[in-house]
Amino acid sequence: MRVDMLDNTIICEGDDLQKSLNYIDENRQLPVEIEKIILNVIFKELGLKYDKSLSIKDNLDLLPKDLLTEIIWDINTMFKGNRTIDYRDNYLAYVMYYLPVNVFKIWKPLLDLHINSTLKRDARILDVGTGPGSVPLGIIEFYKKLATVYEEVDFSLEFVLVDAQNDFLRIANKIIQSVKMYLPSNLKVNLKETICTKVTAESDYNLDKFDYITMSNFLAIGEGNNSKYSYDIVSQFADKLEEDGSFIIIEPGDKEHCINLKRLRNKLVNNGKFNVYSPCVGIWEKKDNYECSCFNTVRLRWELPNIFTYFKKNGLKHSLRKDVPFNYTVFRKDGFIKYEPITNIQHFTKLSQLRENIGSVINIVAFIRTTIYRGDYIKLALCDGSSCYGGNIEGVWIDIPMDRFEGIGQDIKLIAGERIKILKVLVNKGGRNTFYLNLTEESKIRIEY
Repeated sequence: MRVDMLDNTIICEGDDLQKSLNYIDENRQLPVEIEKIILNVIFKELGLKYDKSLSIKDNLDLLPKDLLTEIIWDINTMFKGNRTIDYRDNYLAYVMYYLPVNVFKIWKPLLDLHINSTLKRDARILDVGTGPGSVPLGIIEFYKKLATVYEEVDFSLEFVLVDAQNDFLRIANKIIQSVKMYLPSNLKVNLKETICTKVTAESDYNLDKFDYITMSNFLAIGEGNNSKYSYDIVSQFADKLEEDGSFIIIEPGDKEHCINLKRLRNKLVNNGKFNVYSPCVGIWEKKDNYECSCFNTVRLRWELPNIFTYFKKNGLKHSLRKDVPFNYTVFRKDGFIKYEPITNIQHFTKLSQLRENIGSVINIVAFIRTTIYRGDYIKLALCDGSSCYGGNIEGVWIDIPMDRFEGIGQDIKLIAGERIKILKVLVNKGGRNTFYLNLTEESKIRIEY
């Protein structure tokens, strides 16, 4: 791996990309030292003494039972319904549960940038609606992986964090400062500034430009009017993004949030504010206009942290998923996209043409809308932009045995949003506006990292 000194990007050479896929594509696990940092911060907020000599479980056993019950109750009920959340009432519960859940979501858009040698070695990051710092922590952990593998390269990250809750900013600051003690010597992290303010469409900040601007769950339904004014809120930060920078928005993985994000994406792109870098770019031609608002989701697989296991044994009813669903879009201003359009289209069938090819064996290129793991096989929903799908089941589906991926030497835990090429598949008709593709003995699969 080398660094382009002109634009400060990390250039993958030789087997660099496969190395990155190997260590990033593992089941992600929150380091034990970070769990301990979170607990230490929580204990200090409560005025309790955290004993570093004890295990995570033994320290959790020291929490007063009524307080533990209250925290678990808050987690179970925090996002029920569409009410606006006042985090002042339950910020500690949010830190203990939702901070870990959200840490690794940022890895997928960062990997999208790294695949195309677009990731910055030295990056200035503005995180809007940072909460307790899950996105900054996720970025730090991603770069920590890079710094560990590429010891000869010096990396640096500088953060500016914005949030309406001073409690969250205080905790984010404590966590980031504590995490710095565990970083390799070739990764420097600086928390330059925290800004406590409610972000509105009229907000005006005296800030420099940034390499990455990030928002995670900032536009969610529980965040008040953020969703209603999402276009104006996001647009105001466009001039704070470097010309070769990336604006990353991450939202929950349910249907309503997905469609809201896509409608926001459509408006931002169609009005010329940004171009889409990933995941939904044109396959057959470059897309300058977006209309689609169909449902898809990315699933991030991870190992449940010790705190979650403890809460589960003490009454936590909230979902403890090992595949966390979310949606994201990476925007840019320079027209750069993750995948260039296919030029030799004569060898492929568009998904909009499947109805005329039922019973035929064809070649297809598509983006992976979502992945569902079924033990020894994986179910993929596909889209190439030539059709739109309404319901959860509508669309193009294919079941692929896990060993077919092993045969091409690729792990697949992070492939939602990637472009896949499948040769010689059989077309079958399902229900209304639904098609199933079946592998044949001659089928060939390629994930186009």
